[in-house]
Amino acid sequence: VHLHNKIKSLMNQHGATYSLEKYLISISINGIYIRVELGGQLGYYIDVLACSTKNLTETLRVIQQLIIPAIQSVCHGITMTEGVIRPECVRNLTPPRYRRTQFASLQQLKQALLSLPADSMYDYQHTWSSVLDSGRPVLHEGFDFARDLLSDDDFREVLHRRYHDLHNLAQELQIPPENNPEGQDQAVT
Repeated sequence: VHLHNKIKSLMNQHGATYSLEKYLISISINGIYIRVELGGQLGYYIDVLACSTKNLTETLRVIQQLIIPAIQSVCHGITMTEGVIRPECVRNLTPPRYRRTQFASLQQLKQALLSLPADSMYDYQHTWSSVLDSGRPVLHEGFDFARDLLSDDDFREVLHRRYHDLHNLAQELQIPPENNPEGQDQAVT
């Protein structure tokens, strides 16, 4: 209830519409549809799901500027863990009990990209495991390109870190002019 009231006051300032159900707050703001779901038997986690025709970076900014601060202001002492829920689970509103294993931490995705050769970064696919219920498939194995799972800002951060690492390596590998028989500076390209 406290979270609902906090979000309600914020949304009134931003012209959003919202609805409240038992463990769900649905919000529509500037073409971004957000679901804030309280989960677990004791409500020990909160999932924030969003769909939009806007780009991922714009959608994340709304979540980071409005929703996350509202959650933190009423849920003191919680640990926020940022991750990416399998897009298929968001599109199909897969119930929380089935999507429990269908998320990847942001750091895990970034680290996976940094461990690849530079020319493979855009092609990296994060794989998702299947989910069964009484032997019946609820979600099949699948994959999504990491580039599609990360915001533009997050992907740029990975590229910047890769550039920085390559720049440092190039400086370390430069041959001093006195050791270069041709008298030319060499740089790694």
